[in-house]
Amino acid sequence: MCIKRGGNDEIYVDFDWFKETGFVGELGYESLRDSDSYCFTISNEWLKKHRDLFLSDDLNNYPG
Repeated sequence: MCIKRGGNDEIYVDFDWFKETGFVGELGYESLRDSDSYCFTISNEWLKKHRDLFLSDDLNNYPG
């Protein structure tokens, strides 16, 4: 779960083999008591279209 305090950036991909730029999800950041925390929330729409495409070994293809 990502607490959306701090900053969030929308993440898009623009592969040359895609017809259009695709929204993947949100990258979140929070700093609390001198500790940085990051999270990534993948878009449900992205999962519906590209469930078989893995962008990284660190990102699992499931919502949340």
